[in-house]
Amino acid sequence: MTFTQDTPILYYDPKSKEKWRDRRFFLYPAWMYRVVVPRTSYNKLNILEKAVLGLANAGVQSAEQIGKHLEIHQDLAALILSELSDRNLINNYGIPTEQGKRLLRDEIFITEEPVAGYIFQDVWTNELMPRFIDTEERADTRLNSSGFPELNLGDVGQPNYQHLFMPRVHDLIPQTPNSQDILKAVRSHSKALGKLASNISDLDDDDMPEESLHNSQMLSLKRISFIEEEPTAIWLATFLYLPNDDPDWLVCDPFGVGDSPWLRKAINKQFEQDNFRELQRRILGMSESRDDQGTLSELMEMYLFDAKQRVEFKLTMTISRYENIYASLVRMESDLAQMKDLDSAKQQDPLIESCLIQCQKVGEQIFNYIRPKYLPNKEWQLLSVNDKNGNRNFLNDLAKKIGFTVPLPATLTDVKQGKVCSAAKYGNQSLRPHILAALLAARIFADHPLHNLAQTHPDILSRLDQLATLRDASSHASSRASPNLTLTECDRCIETVYHLVSNILNLSYSPD
Repeated sequence: MTFTQDTPILYYDPKSKEKWRDRRFFLYPAWMYRVVVPRTSYNKLNILEKAVLGLANAGVQSAEQIGKHLEIHQDLAALILSELSDRNLINNYGIPTEQGKRLLRDEIFITEEPVAGYIFQDVWTNELMPRFIDTEERADTRLNSSGFPELNLGDVGQPNYQHLFMPRVHDLIPQTPNSQDILKAVRSHSKALGKLASNISDLDDDDMPEESLHNSQMLSLKRISFIEEEPTAIWLATFLYLPNDDPDWLVCDPFGVGDSPWLRKAINKQFEQDNFRELQRRILGMSESRDDQGTLSELMEMYLFDAKQRVEFKLTMTISRYENIYASLVRMESDLAQMKDLDSAKQQDPLIESCLIQCQKVGEQIFNYIRPKYLPNKEWQLLSVNDKNGNRNFLNDLAKKIGFTVPLPATLTDVKQGKVCSAAKYGNQSLRPHILAALLAARIFADHPLHNLAQTHPDILSRLDQLATLRDASSHASSRASPNLTLTECDRCIETVYHLVSNILNLSYSPD
């Protein structure tokens, strides 16, 4: 069987466990078998249910009597009786059924019903993926000008097409999986979904009596059958992503149950076999000549190591004492290095956005660092709720008096009073409210760091405002109406951040 651009693509809405700052969609090849398997359900009693069922078996069957015997409220006893009845463990007269008696005796009761669905096999290893799916969900795709599929994540009338990286798959011959492997895949999927039991979600085979486990497995294996002997070649659409607070890439489970360690392991093997060369290049931001320098994790660690060295060189090793600020600066430098290794503006956009986020975060962290020492008290009340012109004149006069270049941008002076109040009192809000809260604090503190900052970098408030503006624009970089952000603009923002940090923390700054 062969895998081509026309091979069916399945999409089960994969969801990442963490928020991401960059992601890449790709296709993973699999053999899909249609089978009938027994779906296993487990029942287990908690302490109260066991006590109520035991009393019912002994002839105590009214909620009032059970409540007195167990010293629990009558309503609770009635609720437990109702739940036992719903699970067919007692009949309408409160007498335990055969299932109820067996569950009372064996602690665990197993039921199985035949279900038709699909299992999936890795085409390179012939190992079954630990998933069992009831339905075949075809992806909404189109072929681009090069004849390759793109995935639509948008709505009707507002499509959002994502590029899909397609690995190299040579002619391969599937090996029919055995019943034991199929049963293992089905049960693994049930555990992943947390649907092992109607009453508990952490029951494992080790919790089951040995005889019950053996009988269950033998019965299940006999009930497995193939609806179609030959598998279907399909692509599974999912994505790799870079979490906001993690330097390493994670892989999303194609079937929508969070992250996938087993698929990550499989992908890494294919990186070694060169089947995902293009995907690896795009993720790492590396040229082909550097693909052999290490695994995905090693290369990401290399980026971080180099970034730490650059930050410490520029601001001396003292910067590492300020943990949060230091971490954001390292992330900023790492993003910049990855951007410079990419060869197109479109590929750089997600990293530019991430880099600008870190720049803005550093600004917010710096102002928060000095805030407890220079609380502006109620200076924010000097700002009017409705008079924008009055605020502009007041803030420009204040900035000029301290030594900053004026006029300040309207995007800065027009920040609402409530946001400045929140920044001043609680350290909340984004960069612009923090700037104004610090400016108001400098009005009443002669030793406020902004006084010295104004002497060395008088235009820095306008530059910080420009950083906030570019950060807002980067979040809309996918829109055609948004400006194309460049590395030059990103470099300027980074330089602004270093000027701010070095001045406020009184550290020497050595540019590259």
